[in-house]
Amino acid sequence: MKTKGILAAVITLSAHGAMAAQPVSEQDSLGNDATDTTLHAVRTAPSPATSTNASTIVNVGNISTFQNLLPANSARKGCTIQNPPDATETLYVNVAEVTTSATPAHSYQLTPGGVFSCIQGGIVITDRINVSAATTGHAFVSTSQP
Repeated sequence: MKTKGILAAVITLSAHGAMAAQPVSEQDSLGNDATDTTLHAVRTAPSPATSTNASTIVNVGNISTFQNLLPANSARKGCTIQNPPDATETLYVNVAEVTTSATPAHSYQLTPGGVFSCIQGGIVITDRINVSAATTGHAFVSTSQP
């Protein structure tokens, strides 16, 4: 027996406002499938935030030496890091580890043109974010809100 009604759905909203929804399967008290496969539109609005330009360069060229780019911030609403398309090497982005413990193996590897976003699956990463590259002076682009 299938019941009708508004049940839960997982809503994913991209940075560009695209929305995807997937119904959450539920059962009624008798164990019957009670999933409402009709998706009900939910309109959301992004929360305004002022961006801070955090673009800089790698201070020590050694992929095993990380520098802190963004400290942990529980109020962070987002951030973006890009290894410029004209870069000639990989930029490593490490999340949560202290700089002395960070390693390339535990890092996101941004090839030239690659982008890292602090918003992953609708969750904002508020941990500290560290970066590294092989060459001293490796420039990269970064913004943070706030």
